Amino acid sequence: MKINLENNGIKSEIETLGAYVNTLSKNGVNIFFPKSKIDENGTDKLRGGSHPCLPHFGVSKKVGLSNHGFARDLEWNVKYQSDSEVVLSLKPDVENWEGMYAEITYSIKDNYFITKLLVRNDGEKSIDVSPAFHPYFNYTDENEIFLNGEKFEMNRETLPNSLFVDEVNSMKTSEYVIEIENKDMPKFVIWTNFTDKYLCVEPTFNWQALDKDRELCAIEAGEEKEFEYRVKIK
Repeated sequence: MKINLENNGIKSEIETLGAYVNTLSKNGVNIFFPKSKIDENGTDKLRGGSHPCLPHFGVSKKVGLSNHGFARDLEWNVKYQSDSEVVLSLKPDVENWEGMYAEITYSIKDNYFITKLLVRNDGEKSIDVSPAFHPYFNYTDENEIFLNGEKFEMNRETLPNSLFVDEVNSMKTSEYVIEIENKDMPKFVIWTNFTDKYLCVEPTFNWQALDKDRELCAIEAGEEKEFEYRVKIK
């Protein structure tokens, strides 16, 4: 199911399968690279938009899950919907994760596109998560990209292996300027494989926390945790 949000010139298409943001634009200018299938060495890969990485970002073999977890592959339920906001919920039927409840809110307010993730533990044992979001930001000229006010080098050797940075608070391209705010997603991963004109600037709880034995977010039975990031489009 696809849901269209619109307010103040900002438009977004949300898909319940995977809680995907398929598109994000303002006044006809793409902020996110539109979700699409791209042929990469003879294999169709889904790229673009933005999706949740839950319960863990990155390699998740230690808990028997595929990369970036299961949330992006499951059908979410619509809990609430208006012209500028949608709330999606997920109670996964996944072994060892039956006690987790997740809720994602996408909303457009003023010049902001806001993403909120609530994770609640309805089970009897503590659960560990290290969530993230995976937005593909659109660009037209790779020589006109600035992060945190400084020109960004689109290095074809390092970017396909990801860069890990403590903060990204702004991004400027030849077509738009955005500010990025976050709550409990303080670490950023920057990635592209150069198959098209997108640069992923991904807010995370921690960098590859599960795979690299870094700090995870423990949610005790009966407790919940909220994560958020905002894109202010100027």
